[in-house]
Order: sequence, then C-alpha cells, then structure tokens
Amino acid sequence: MNYLPVPDSFNENEFSFANDPILKIYDSLSVIKRSLELIESEGLHEFEPVIMVQLRLLFLEQNESHERGKKQREKFSLLSLLNDFHITLDNNTLRFEEAKMFPKIALIYRDYDDMKNQSPYFYASSKCIVERNVYTYKEFIAQPLLKISDANGELKEKDIKHCIEVLVDKGQGAHYQHYLKKVHVDIIMRRNIISQTIGLAVISSLYEPIRDYLISNHMEPYLDRSKGSSFSIFRLTPKWNSEN
Repeated sequence: MNYLPVPDSFNENEFSFANDPILKIYDSLSVIKRSLELIESEGLHEFEPVIMVQLRLLFLEQNESHERGKKQREKFSLLSLLNDFHITLDNNTLRFEEAKMFPKIALIYRDYDDMKNQSPYFYASSKCIVERNVYTYKEFIAQPLLKISDANGELKEKDIKHCIEVLVDKGQGAHYQHYLKKVHVDIIMRRNIISQTIGLAVISSLYEPIRDYLISNHMEPYLDRSKGSSFSIFRLTPKWNSEN
C-alpha cells in the first residue's frame, strides 16, 4: 500500500501541520469562517459538522499530545495553549485564560423576510450575540444554550460544551450511532442554528485579534493561502521560521 509521505514540518499533532500554537488556532478559525461563508452564500450545510469539529478542537480537552518518549498522552484544548499568552482588552493586559472576550449568546432565528431577501440558507440572526466581552473561553462554553425535555418530560438545560460534544460525536460526527437519546435527537435537529450561532460568536471574538497578532509579528506571509497553506491535508502548511 502506498502512503502519503510525512511532511518535514509535521509536528506530531493530529489537527494541523502548523508548528506554532497561534497558527494552529488561526487555521481552525479560518475553517470555521470559510464554512460559515459557504453556508450563507451557497447553502452548503454539510459544512456545519466541520464547524463543530473545529469547535471541539478549540474548546474541549480531547486533543492528545503525541510526543515521543511519553507513556501517557496529555489532553488539552487548542485554546489552552494560549493560557499564558497576554492580550490587551479595554486597556488592561491580561493572561488569555482570564480575558473576558467571549459573548453571551442565544439561539435567535433571522426574520423570515430577511432570510427570503438575503440568504435563505443562513438561520442565525446577528441578534444571537446578546452581550459582548462577558466570558472567558472556559466560561463561554459553560453558558446554557437551550432547554430540552427528556424522554420523561423533565426539562433539561444544555450548555454549549454539551451541544458541541453531541453534534461532533453523535450528529454526523466521528461515530455512527444506531441509538440516540431524545435529548440528543433534539440537539441534532437544531444543528443548523447551533453551529451557525456558536461559529459566529467565536469568529467575532477571536478571528481579528489572532489575525492582527500574526500581522504585527510579521507572520502575514502565512495568511496567503495560495502558497502552500490549505484546509486540505494533501497540500502542506509551510513550517513557520521566526528568522524569516
């Protein structure tokens, strides 16, 4: 059997060929941003599971280190790589872990006339961002997103983290499920607006600050997707050299 050659810049992490934490996060945010654009402009709803996978990479401690010589793999979320990274917010310099730069959100559908006249494929309203800069990234995924009745009629409150887990692992995600709980089905039935709403909130909070950081640190050549960078593993992300 013929295998693809392992690129020289491969750093043994499962989600990116980029060798810098900031670049890994930029890659993931770029996938979310482009997926939202494809849904809005072309109705490609098959990119909603793609958004959820990127959200899992960013927020949930389900990634594993693959360093040689370590018997036990460490679990981490992609954003946790920035915990000691310092960011300026409202004239205060804070550790990223402490920065309240994520919004309070709600699942709000766009008005019917707005959908009919603009994009009939995009359901999430701009009003879904209720209040900006109120949560850290860990607090953001702990906020309640929807209430669902279980099989016994008992009302359950589900947070963003739970919705990500369900939509990745059970709703067209990594594993085929022949049996689903009622609450799982109810979340999967809302996949469109959940993925679009969380995706919008994350892009509005993180994309420009991360991009500005790359530019201010003279890493803007990495932003040019025509020179080797790609969302496809068949085209290799260039290894970043800080001396260039």
